[in-house]
Amino acid sequence: ALGEPDDEVLRNVLLALWRLADDQTSLPPILELLGSHHDPEVRANAALTLGRCMNQGDEALAQDAIAAAMQDTEPKVRLHGSSIARRFPSTASSTTLRTQLAVETVPLVRAGIAIALGAAKDRTAAGMLVEMLGSPREIEATAARQALHQTFGTDKGDSVEEWKRFLADINS
Repeated sequence: ALGEPDDEVLRNVLLALWRLADDQTSLPPILELLGSHHDPEVRANAALTLGRCMNQGDEALAQDAIAAAMQDTEPKVRLHGSSIARRFPSTASSTTLRTQLAVETVPLVRAGIAIALGAAKDRTAAGMLVEMLGSPREIEATAARQALHQTFGTDKGDSVEEWKRFLADINS
């Protein structure tokens, strides 16, 4: 059914696979849809499905999915890609996420990326996350604080200055 030419049917097939969450699902065709399908909703559903059907042996596939999702023009695809990165944290995905965070403009996607960086305990993202703490968008500031807490195992609150002092202390 993944070869279905009708976009609406294909979207629903992907949602059914997501709902089933079967880790025996053949993932390469779904990754192909994520990377090259013309319909943004199909790509978003492919990313959603990949994140749910992959298992711990699929780290390399996860990196490919995260890279494809972060390059997508559709925010929903990037958001689902950040969820995959949260589930499969790695140095490679952290590099991709930091690059995307620097240019991302959608608050929900920025929050998803921050949470994924926290899951990876990526200390090199700390400066970016501290800057996000000062965001007027609550979802961004909250996600940044959560990510910093997860990364460093301590909570310095929502004060940008407190976090900057903390980072200066641990880096000296």
